[in-house]
Amino acid sequence: MSNTFNIKELPALLAAARAGGRAEGYAEAKLEMALERANASAEAPEIQKPAENFTPPAQKLDVVEKLKQLGSQAEKAEQDTPYTTRTTVAMTKTIALDYAKSVAPRIVGPSEIIKNSKKTLNVFISFGTLKRAMDSLIEAGEIEQTEPSRWKYKGRIETVALKSVR
Repeated sequence: MSNTFNIKELPALLAAARAGGRAEGYAEAKLEMALERANASAEAPEIQKPAENFTPPAQKLDVVEKLKQLGSQAEKAEQDTPYTTRTTVAMTKTIALDYAKSVAPRIVGPSEIIKNSKKTLNVFISFGTLKRAMDSLIEAGEIEQTEPSRWKYKGRIETVALKSVR
């Protein structure tokens, strides 16, 4: 005796299964949010002890334990590495253009720009961001590319007139 479903019954069964899954996920999300709020507040709310004969499902406990572990790992990571602002392409363009102007007749490479900006400005620039910034400066006509990954300032070098010491 086989119990097969016809084509009209399958969409209804699928919709019921999806609704059940969404309800279970929603309940789990609410539980996780409540746990986060409880951990975030300075005063932990008192939790009622469950009835002695009640045992929560093992899967729910695993999710709660994982959430606590992830929270503690995130806090440790925050303490270990302080927040640093990422260097945008626009910021990198300005830094690279200023450096190219300062060493004007010379040809510079990416390692030199990155090393000196880290040393003088304490700013980290990635090679990819520098490449995009230099491509933008080449298109704008402020920098010329002499070789692959070698650039030279194209504009006039503004020199300050020397004054006599005497």
